[in-house]
Amino acid sequence: MSIEIEKQDSDILLLLSNKISCARLALRNPASGFSEEEKKFYWQASIDALGQYQWLYNDEWKRITKKYNLEPEKKYWLREDKLYAE
Repeated sequence: MSIEIEKQDSDILLLLSNKISCARLALRNPASGFSEEEKKFYWQASIDALGQYQWLYNDEWKRITKKYNLEPEKKYWLREDKLYAE
């Protein structure tokens, strides 16, 4: 089953997904070459960014779920401008 969504909605989800991936990657970085104080700021900024992007993604997902009348119990994935359901 596929559901076509507006390009703007697709772009928002893809952008936020990329931001979440980048924040997760930053958290896996050993932050070598930084002082202990700089590492503390680095880790805190990475954690904050991940939390904010996840919150924004969840907020957008709720909006898109309502807009397209998606069934909350189904799992969906995005490819181009279509949502696919399991």
